[in-house]
Amino acid sequence: MKTTLIRLPNFHLHNEKQQPPLGILYLAAYLRRYGFPVDIADLAGVPPEQWDLLTPADSSLYGITATSPDYGMAKKMLAFLRARDKAAKVVIGGVHATVMPMECVNDGFDAAVVGEGEETLLAMAMGVAPENVVGSAYRNNGNMGWNRRRPMLEHIDEFPFPARDLLPRESIAATDLVTDCNPATVITTSRGCPFKCSFCVQKIWQGKWRHRTAANIRAELELIKQDYPEVKEIRFVDDMVGLNGTHSQEICEAFRGLGLAWRCHLRMGIGTETLLQDFKEGGCVEVSVGVESGDARILKHNHKGWSDISQAISLFKVAKSVGLRTRAYFIIGLPGENPESVERTCRLIETIEADAVNIFSFIPYPGCDVWEHPKKYDYRLLDRNFDDYWMLGKGHKFVGSTSEMNVGDLEVAYQKAWEVAEKSGKTQWMKGWGK
Repeated sequence: MKTTLIRLPNFHLHNEKQQPPLGILYLAAYLRRYGFPVDIADLAGVPPEQWDLLTPADSSLYGITATSPDYGMAKKMLAFLRARDKAAKVVIGGVHATVMPMECVNDGFDAAVVGEGEETLLAMAMGVAPENVVGSAYRNNGNMGWNRRRPMLEHIDEFPFPARDLLPRESIAATDLVTDCNPATVITTSRGCPFKCSFCVQKIWQGKWRHRTAANIRAELELIKQDYPEVKEIRFVDDMVGLNGTHSQEICEAFRGLGLAWRCHLRMGIGTETLLQDFKEGGCVEVSVGVESGDARILKHNHKGWSDISQAISLFKVAKSVGLRTRAYFIIGLPGENPESVERTCRLIETIEADAVNIFSFIPYPGCDVWEHPKKYDYRLLDRNFDDYWMLGKGHKFVGSTSEMNVGDLEVAYQKAWEVAEKSGKTQWMKGWGK
């Protein structure tokens, strides 16, 4: 059974093709390992009237990956595929399908993949009866059901490297992923997260964190160097780099001698001076850190696992001292937000020694604890239209309110935070950073 995997367009993004879609590249590589024909329809930036030209019509199985804000587009793709070939099977995976599988099936998808998708998609490509495909919800001849969840593989080195060759060469590298002048691409060093932040969707990973070995990471880096010699930089897309000290040292060692610079996300609470120095010596040029709020009360209320603001101030100071660029991420509108907490966040944006900041509007995505238990957080969810669930840029929204700030108040606070960031010179993300 031939499978086509689809990356949907997302017209909110500044550059839809900035990052290659690692998720479906992993899925494609897994199907190909077992001899199944697979291709990718990369529809990033492609309007619906051109989908027919770029989506193969000879597949028996179509797989769509979607977050909650993408779900409306996923349903449009489903309608397009159904109109063209009523016999084709259309399945959906990703975070949204994991947390709302029966809703996806009710909306017309033949199946929804719950959790990690490689083995489940392989079973579907093999033609296993829907009611026997572990890790999925399904519809079959008018019947609907939900099978048990598939256990996750313990060792993620078992997954083949992403099938980058299925995309055009120009879709693999971009010049604004790490610095603003060198071609770069993305990899992941781990899957999952052990923490329980109120706004994070844990269901897809079940609170587990699994990391690749240094040897496996090194082998992928060497393959990238071989196949894409123009790539000079690497961006890690996983959030947990640095969580395990030994693994962090191994990652640094994996880069040794390759001449690749890299950028990663770092969790607050684990960024010691020794770790940051190791990163710098291993080729790291930038770390991005989720600070979220300048108010300790907000951090505690949302189970961030740290709440000492001085710790954040120190981390950025140390990173600067060892020669690393830094980015700080903040969220306006978290449960518990009030005018005082906004002021504290603005003061921290102004004073923290970050080279750049990014500010998000709070969105409680389906599956996170705030979505499932808003009263527990004294939060009021007002809007369940997933088309509005965008948290950055011109398309950002507030879909709920706190007890002390309504949607209008939160929008004013969001704009104020950005004004503070701009006045303090922390909104020029890339200008001159590659020099």
